[in-house]
Amino acid sequence: MKPLILATAFLSVFAFISCTGSSKKGQMEKYTPNTYEASRNKTNPKPKAGADTVLIQQMKFVPEVLYANIGDTITFINKDFVKHDVTEEKSRSWSSSVMNYGDTWRMVVSKSEDYFCSLHVVMKGKIITKQMAYENI
Repeated sequence: MKPLILATAFLSVFAFISCTGSSKKGQMEKYTPNTYEASRNKTNPKPKAGADTVLIQQMKFVPEVLYANIGDTITFINKDFVKHDVTEEKSRSWSSSVMNYGDTWRMVVSKSEDYFCSLHVVMKGKIITKQMAYENI
């Protein structure tokens, strides 16, 4: 009898968490019309040219390496429950402000650059301009 009661209680808690946890995620979807997630989802339209998205989730930049054209706009979206920022790694020539869950920050690509989260220095990403990628072939 006790195992049955414990199993029922566990399933009830799991169902409650699953239902309540989706409300925050649903709010974020409005910010991601052309995201990495959308490009993997065949039901969503193809992302617009010149616009890219990097998600910040699970203490990572996704995708970690982004191939973009000079002049493209990259939107960074924090989907992590901890604060992050996006900072150019070599000289810190640019940086976002601290981003809370759901915050976005945009930048225009001017060259290939490495970036990181200055709050969590193990989080790193890279922008490679497509022109640079072709030169390295």
